[in-house]
Amino acid sequence: GTIRPVLSYLWTEHRVPNGPRRAAAGILCFPNPAADILNIYGNGFRGNTLTLSLIDISGKVVLHQNHSFAQEEFTLSENISALPAGTYLVQVSDGTGKTYTQKLIKQ
Repeated sequence: GTIRPVLSYLWTEHRVPNGPRRAAAGILCFPNPAADILNIYGNGFRGNTLTLSLIDISGKVVLHQNHSFAQEEFTLSENISALPAGTYLVQVSDGTGKTYTQKLIKQ
């Protein structure tokens, strides 16, 4: 697919190189486990403002960002190298009451 930079994010319209191959609505995090860069692929969020949260095992929000995408599919790349190793929850909410969550292992 076509890859275009949007601010500091990686945007993919169809396929993510070495990543997931189109999924039902929701999110996929890869690689998982991750050490430095976490890619978050989302599908089914057209025209919505999304809230991305990364939550540690104690429930503390360690990352909270808002993003807007015009396309249904997107990929975000986040540098997580400064986070301590452990288990986290990656949560994406679309503002319409839909929240998608995936467990992440940080190495």
